[in-house]
Amino acid sequence: MTAGDLIVGVGTLALAAFTAWLAARTSAEVKISEEQIGLSRESIEAQDRPFVIPTPRAPRGVLINPAFIANLENLGKGAAQIESIQIMSKGGHEHLDDPFDGRVRPLAAASKLSISLPLKGGAPVEGTELSVSVHYRSPAGRRYSTRSTGRVVNDETLSFDGHRRHEVDTD
Repeated sequence: MTAGDLIVGVGTLALAAFTAWLAARTSAEVKISEEQIGLSRESIEAQDRPFVIPTPRAPRGVLINPAFIANLENLGKGAAQIESIQIMSKGGHEHLDDPFDGRVRPLAAASKLSISLPLKGGAPVEGTELSVSVHYRSPAGRRYSTRSTGRVVNDETLSFDGHRRHEVDTD
């Protein structure tokens, strides 16, 4: 083996080592970039997600006799696709049948949808604690549920204590 062969061999090994280091570094950079893209997507979704709550259609409040008469109001910055609504009393009694029959109702950001949904079994009596759950999706496909709690303050009006949004899944 000549000195030239030795120099070429050492140079080839150095080039191979540098290439392996460069590949590892590039792989790490790609992983970091993918994480940043994921965080950016989550940030955009967080800024533009819907927040749908039931609100009164009349000054007296949300009517609960003989039907649930309210607006669904989207307070969020993103559109919503309303999938279902549930009204439950503390004892687990469901006060609505499937009100939308499996159909999705679109609701743009900062807008309202008037609804009148017949109650099954009549109106709850005064003092009954109820939770109204609105289930919806964002345009990105994320599912949310807003649970509004309150009580029947007279035989026909529901007064809400608060509203909480939950992310159901992240398909």
